[in-house]
Amino acid sequence: MYKELNTRLVHRGYTTGFLLGGKGEQNLENSHEKCDWQFCGVAVPPPFQGGVRGGYIIKVHNTIKIGDEIEIVRPHLPVLKMKLKKMLDAKTGKEIIEAHGGGGGSAVIIKSQEEIPEYSVLRRKIK
Repeated sequence: MYKELNTRLVHRGYTTGFLLGGKGEQNLENSHEKCDWQFCGVAVPPPFQGGVRGGYIIKVHNTIKIGDEIEIVRPHLPVLKMKLKKMLDAKTGKEIIEAHGGGGGSAVIIKSQEEIPEYSVLRRKIK
């Protein structure tokens, strides 16, 4: 799973930061490498007991739209690939065509017959 995130998501480059007594310098050597995928969100637990019927809550960090080709990188499970056909606003339950991150971010419900565990990462193919 971790190799998937390292090679298929844009990132700022990895360092040990302050962990090993370093100064926390940035890794500029491979910072912002080109990638065909954009991190869009992460699966979070439902805010109420019992979960969401047939769906999973995704906290949105970058824009996702109906029709996007998405992959969900799941811990200890194969990557789930799909075209996003439907999503619901997690607060209202109404069907929406796009969701945006930033600020407080929004949360959406994505239905899937396959399990999407907490902390799964959603990414979309950049066109």
